[in-house]
Amino acid sequence: MKIPRLTNIRRLAKSFSPAKRDVILRHAMKHVRSQAIREGTWFTELILAHINRLQERLANGTFDARHAHLPPDERRKRIIAEDSWHAATAGALGATGSNAGGILSLVTDGLAAPVGIPAAALSMIAEAAYTALVHVNLVCELATIYGVPFHADEQDDVVSIFSVALGVEQDATPTQKPRVKKKGSPAELLAGVITSDEKDVGKRVGNQLLEESVMRNIGPLVGMVVSARWNYQATKRIGASAMAHIAKRRVDAHLKAQP
Repeated sequence: MKIPRLTNIRRLAKSFSPAKRDVILRHAMKHVRSQAIREGTWFTELILAHINRLQERLANGTFDARHAHLPPDERRKRIIAEDSWHAATAGALGATGSNAGGILSLVTDGLAAPVGIPAAALSMIAEAAYTALVHVNLVCELATIYGVPFHADEQDDVVSIFSVALGVEQDATPTQKPRVKKKGSPAELLAGVITSDEKDVGKRVGNQLLEESVMRNIGPLVGMVVSARWNYQATKRIGASAMAHIAKRRVDAHLKAQP
């Protein structure tokens, strides 16, 4: 598997559209609320909001289908490849603090800053939410391409795709707080933010995404490489998990359509 190198990451970071980044960041930051983060519901809220937005766009004809002129399988390959690099670039930008200005502009443009979240952890949490939205959009777009789009009452299916890709067991013990004790470490900052200790898999996935984002971004240079590579590989895994789930959805849809 091709993994992004530091030189590629720097090149992509320079060419990545600030306007596109800000649109995604704005949607993602709407779910970075103190209560949602503390209770672990931010991830499922993000999924539901995106499914509803996608369904609205499909209904009114404003859905911007990527590579619509290509057959479904070719579209799948290109979209997963694009989003893998997109997520890698987002991880690199987040690790270097490049999103800090965008986050500040959102806060001063009407979105309230989450109360009780340390500034040092906010950019890392925003990176997790941003990348999660890229991945949720990927899953939903793939399902739409193959004619089995997700609906609002199927957000648990999307959560299941993530849990398989990220190794979050359906019946695992609740997510624990990070165990790193070093004073002032990113993990210590996040340990004071996440207070939920839930068995709900959606909450565990959300908590894990936040924890891993913080742990990947301990140092600017190391964090940039690690975060970019993790996001790249995670996108590939999520794409594969989504396709396995979509194959089952297509079979189920075919069986239901039988007389």
